Amino acid sequence: MILITGGGTGGHLAIARALGEELKKRGKQAIYVGSLNGQDRLWFDNQKTDQISSSSIEPSTAPTSNPFSHCYFLATSGVVNKTGITKLRAIFAQLKALAQVRTIFKLHKVCAVISVGGFSAGPASIGAIIFKKPLFIHEQNAIPGKLNTLLAPFSKRAFNAFMPPFTPYPIKQEALEQQRIRTSLKTLIFIGGSQGARAINDLALSVAPSLLKRGITIIHQCGASDYERVCRAYENLGIKESITLFGFAHNLISYLAKADICVGRAGASSVWENAALALPTLYIPYPYAAKNHQAYNANYFVSRGLGAMLLEQNLDEENNAFFTSLDTLAEKLELTSRALCAEIKSNGAQVIIDEILEFLA
Repeated sequence: MILITGGGTGGHLAIARALGEELKKRGKQAIYVGSLNGQDRLWFDNQKTDQISSSSIEPSTAPTSNPFSHCYFLATSGVVNKTGITKLRAIFAQLKALAQVRTIFKLHKVCAVISVGGFSAGPASIGAIIFKKPLFIHEQNAIPGKLNTLLAPFSKRAFNAFMPPFTPYPIKQEALEQQRIRTSLKTLIFIGGSQGARAINDLALSVAPSLLKRGITIIHQCGASDYERVCRAYENLGIKESITLFGFAHNLISYLAKADICVGRAGASSVWENAALALPTLYIPYPYAAKNHQAYNANYFVSRGLGAMLLEQNLDEENNAFFTSLDTLAEKLELTSRALCAEIKSNGAQVIIDEILEFLA
């Protein structure tokens, strides 16, 4: 049995799902270990498991749509951004969870651990080292997180699409299937993530009238929490009926597939999914991301002529910087789209699982 661990945020959890689905496709069972905090249960626990004590391990038996046969959610939280007594409590919770991990290893005869990072990965990843199970790591970003940096020397392999040997990123097959070459800018999509990004939403509101005058169709995902504000703002501008506006969508790729340029953040899953779609992107990295990793993610593509980047601090009231960047990207749209198409050669989940299973054979 292979154990996949990690999460906290959607970027980590998307990788966990992709790897779990690849194992399931091959008839290999996998279990998942995450945290009671973060988004882990929203992704993999329809039963909303209660807090698990070290003396009572009660797994969530996953539904058929879940790639994992069993899921465990431990009472852990992040350590890095805490201080004082709060940090000590978080460290103690991680160490306490090791006892639970040991029980899980024995119960399911775990033969290997795959960590996708995030604070949820701590107990099972450290447990793999202590209890002598092969540890494999997937790092999503161009700048590795602290946990992955600490654990990488003890792993059998650390996979990263941004670094040599450039293991392909695990992306949704749907993105590859809807890949198309963009030749002219007819439709623009603004993406701020499932929770929205106020700076991108405000930018969209300020440039929308000018874009519509250019004959450009606008799609805007503003996040559920900011939907009412953005909707009213478009109404006040008198252009609400001209905008495709939504807060959150499970079928986001279908919206991205319609666009010719994307304006959005630079989380790892987003940049690679857009690349798989051959969708040129104007990246506006989240300035407060850990180690500024979104700027490094974006720069990987921009430095190769595969997109453009505009820092949030450089957005101005006249939107000169935005339109300059957009026009530059639009001028070489087809060239960029074709180059992105060449960048994505295969689904990384297949490559990663191939290598892990070969090691375990």
